[in-house]
Amino acid sequence: MINSTQLSENLPAICETINGLFSPEKLNQISKETGFVKRSSARLTPQNFLQLMTLELLKEPQLSYSGLCGRLAEINPEVSLTSQGLEPTFRRLNQVSK
Repeated sequence: MINSTQLSENLPAICETINGLFSPEKLNQISKETGFVKRSSARLTPQNFLQLMTLELLKEPQLSYSGLCGRLAEINPEVSLTSQGLEPTFRRLNQVSK
C-alpha cells in the first residue's frame, strides 16, 4: 500500500505514464466505441475524465461527486459540471461494464 508521501513523490511519474499510455486520439476512439461520449459537444472530455478518475482520486480517494466536480473545474476551467451532471456519467459507465 502506498502512503501519501510516496504518492506525492511519485505523482509526476504516474501522470507522465498515464498520459503516455493514452493519446487524446486513442481516448476519443475508445470513448466513442464504448458509448462513453454520445455527442461531440460533450463537456466532459475523455482526457479530463481519465485524469479525474486516476490522478485526482489517487490524491484523495474519498471525493464525493461535488468534490470531483470541483477538481474537474481545476483541471479544466472551461468545464462546469454539477454533481447531478456528473452522476449520469457513472451510471453509463456501470452499464458499459456489465
